[in-house]
Order: sequence, then structure tokens, then C-alpha cells
Amino acid sequence: MRMKLVIIVVALVALALRLETQTAEVPKGHAQASLEGSVVKEPGGEPIKKAIVEVIGENQGESGNYAATSDSEGRFKIADMIPGRYRILVERTGYIEVDKKGRRSQGMMLSVDAGQEVKGQTLRMLAGAILMGRVLDEDGDPMANVDVTVLRHQGKTFEPTGSAQTNDLGEYRVGGLLAGKYYVAATPASNFQTFAMLGKGTGDHVSTAPRASYLRTYYPGVLDRAQASMVEVHAGEEMPVDFSLSRKHAASVRGRVLGLAAGDGGAVMLRNKEANSEFNTGEIDKDGKFEILNVAPGNYTLTAIAVVKGKSQIAHEPLEIGTTDIEDVQLAPEPPANVRGRVQFAGKSAALKGAPAVVFLHSLDGDDLENAVTASTDETEGFRTFAKLKPDGTFELPNVPPGNYEVIFTGDSQEVRDTFVESVTAGTKDYVDSGLNVSGGSIMLDVTVSTAAGIVDGVVAGKKGEPAPGSVVIAVPEERFRKQASRYCRVETDQKGRFSMRGLRPGPYSLYAWEVLDGDEYLDADFLKAADGHGTAIKVEKSSHQSVELKVIPAVSEQP
Repeated sequence: MRMKLVIIVVALVALALRLETQTAEVPKGHAQASLEGSVVKEPGGEPIKKAIVEVIGENQGESGNYAATSDSEGRFKIADMIPGRYRILVERTGYIEVDKKGRRSQGMMLSVDAGQEVKGQTLRMLAGAILMGRVLDEDGDPMANVDVTVLRHQGKTFEPTGSAQTNDLGEYRVGGLLAGKYYVAATPASNFQTFAMLGKGTGDHVSTAPRASYLRTYYPGVLDRAQASMVEVHAGEEMPVDFSLSRKHAASVRGRVLGLAAGDGGAVMLRNKEANSEFNTGEIDKDGKFEILNVAPGNYTLTAIAVVKGKSQIAHEPLEIGTTDIEDVQLAPEPPANVRGRVQFAGKSAALKGAPAVVFLHSLDGDDLENAVTASTDETEGFRTFAKLKPDGTFELPNVPPGNYEVIFTGDSQEVRDTFVESVTAGTKDYVDSGLNVSGGSIMLDVTVSTAAGIVDGVVAGKKGEPAPGSVVIAVPEERFRKQASRYCRVETDQKGRFSMRGLRPGPYSLYAWEVLDGDEYLDADFLKAADGHGTAIKVEKSSHQSVELKVIPAVSEQP
């Protein structure tokens, strides 16, 4: 699945800073706010009891988190809230949170002022659809341990929205699906057939003679997703989808990882570019050779992670695989780099001294998960995950694979999130615009973080001038920086159509407001081109604060 930068940032910060969800206390001098509402089932508005309502503060440093459970009439109440902006989420087994138009919702934004009593807030849920069925082989016998994945179209890829594994009767059940159309794929697990074909103790590869295997199969029984049929499901209903799998010709990928010596080893992985959750793996033997069996046709990224003298090295290679084997692929992993540095603050930095923060690298070479390399401060070997800023402002990122990266500085407090990375220097060269090129060795960085970020707030209106709550507002940077995901800013409007963007780096932007935007499609040039004429141009100066009015871009007919 395509990794979204905002999700990576949230996960890293939460883990690195060991955040805990808790109910906040109202500080002295703040008038208490409250929230009352109800949870209802759509369509019809029938009350839902025992739904868990979570209210998550946007600014964890100043606001808090709250929770309530709906009663027998679907009502809930939260008192003693700190004024601020919150995201409201609701959960109930068998249901999906939706907006007023019945579309899947990731929660709504709510702003509350000191002493304000918000009443009559309606949270909507839709009964989830269910896909269920059996997976059988060509003889009609049940197949156990088959992964059945439900996929929906998301940008240029297909993201899994639910999955299950078949039991000993070949049965599976995937619930919690929003009504709509989906692709369904069945992927048999590795089994004795694969291992039986491997050489026994000789280190030799298997015969190159054609073989037949069970492969990932899309409903109603094809290997190519483009030839598959979509399955339509309806809210609260069960839809039977059965698979009958048969052995088909499976390609193999063989090659060698260069530069290995006695005692070195590692593994290789093929990941499908269209559905990144699907992959095949193989081991690197003592001679550097590898073989990946049972590969379905498609476009893949081949990754080798080699362990050379106890240190991990990595290499990538794009591959287009059809029905014939691919031979003699050569990968040359490069040694990682150790990146160390110090963060210094420009502007009003007093509030940042001692504030918990993390530093990590985000790849500019692609959006694959393995390219979102980050750094950690633990003592284990291998690729680290994140680096916590030390009290003296230093950080260390060991084992960084070769590539081009942007340096990101972030944290949970509003003070940290109101900053931007102003410069990234190594020696006399600044890499903040071009990205940092890493190719082994040791790199010492001076990172300057500025507190003089810009602020843009405003309101989004619909076609008739009415507020557009729940709209997604994106600040898109000038074209030369559009590969740097950190230069974008994404926020959502509250119940009155208002939004606020903070921490903006100085420079020109185009502001867009979409009624519906589930993923990170805005990172795609073709998607933005389709929105030409709907953007509002602005220029952000240091420490500037400006207000704008935007017109919402209406939602097109949705594809789940």
C-alpha cells in the first residue's frame, strides 16, 4: 500500500515520543466546553447504542483526548473539554463511520471555543457489507491458508480494504466493507510444493523446465487484474464470492547479488507495484545466487537486502514479469551511510528548547515503503526506524541506504509543528531544496529549523456559498518541489467550513479544497492537472498570517 507521509509522521512521532492517550484536565483560566450528540444508523436515523465516540485533540500539547459511549438511545455527552480543534471518531463492531452523503469518513473536525456547548452533533454509521465464500482447487477440494484480499482503486494503485485467510474448509469471511464495487484476489500461501522444488543440500537452483503452481488469482479466475470482474456489495448484506483455483504456469526470477564474500547472505523480495501488499521472497545463498518462484505476471520492484560483513546493504531493480522466466538479474548493493548532525533553531526558539521531536529522512526517489528510510537511536543493527532528538540538539541516523532524501523535523507539540526546515548543510552546500544525496560513508549535517513559518486560515464554501464542513484543503508547492511531500500541507475544515494551516515554509503555493479526498492523489501530476482552474494562488512570507476564501471542488462519482 502506498505510504502517505502524514501517516508515517504520525506513527513515528507517536512511537518515538511514547505518547499516551489520556483525558486532559482543563487548565486554570480556561472556560470548559462540552459536546453532546447522537450516533445513528444510515439510512433512516435509527439510534446505535454502545458506539465508542473518541474526540482527539489536534494539538496534543494544549488540548486532550476524550471518549464516551452512546446509550440505548444513541446519545453521548463529553464535558470539561479544553477549547481547541478536535477530530471526532466513532466505532462500533459491524458498522462504518460515514458522512452525511454516505461516504466513508475518517472522522470529522470540530472546533470548540471557551465555554461553548456544542449540541445536536450527529455521527452517522452504515452497516458494513460482508464478502464470504470458499476457495477450492481444480478437484473441488477446499484450500486452507489462502489469503483473500478485497481491493479498492486508490489513485494509481489498488489498496487492500479488508482481508481474511481460509480455514480448513476453504471458507473465508471479510466484513466491515463500505457498499460499492471491489476487486477480490486469492493468494495461496507458500507450501510444500515450493520447497519440494528446491535443490536438496547441493546449493544448485531448480530446473528451468516450465512448472505449474497456484498463483494469486483475481475473481472470477484470472491472473491479470485488468481482466478481473468487480464485485458489488451492499450495506449490511452478505455477498458470496467463491474461487476455484487451478495450477498455471509460474515464472521464476533468478540472479546474483554482487560483492558478497564467504559468510555473507541476505534475502530478495519482489513487490507488485500495482498492489504493494503482494510480494514474493527468496534467499541469497553462499554464492550470492537467488531464485524467486511462483511469480504471477505484473510490474514489480526487486529489492535485495544483503548482509555484508555484518552490515546491511540494499539495492532495487524494476522488473516487468510475464509468463517466461527471467534469468541473470544482477544486483549490486551499496553500503549504507551514517548520517549525524545537529539541529539549531532560528527565530523565536525559546519555546522549542527541550521539546520532544524526531528527525527522519524521506526518500525523494520513490514512494515504496522500503524507500521511506528513517533513523533510530536504538542499538540494534539493520535499517532503523526513527531518531529522537537528543537534549543537546544532536541526532544520529545509522545505516542509511543510498538515495536522495529530504530531512524532516517534526514533533507532537504545536510549537514544533509550527516550524520548517530552513537549511540542511554539509560542509558549505545547502541541500534543503535539492535533497541530500547519500552514497555511503559518514555525513555530518547542520540542520537549521525556523520558527518563522507562515499561517494561512480561511473558510471553504459550497456552490451556493454555504459552509463546506469536512472538505480537504491542500497547499500545493511550486512545481519544482512537488516530489517533496513535506512541502505540502493538508488540513480539513471544521463544522463551519473553517480551516487553519500552520508551519508553512515561505514560498508560492496553490490552495485547493476538495469535497472528498481519501488518499494522497494530490501528489500525482495528472490529478492536479484535472483540478486546473480551481486553485487559489498565494505567497507565504516568513511569519506571515493571511486569510483566504475557497470554493470547494465537488466530489465526482466515487469508486471504492
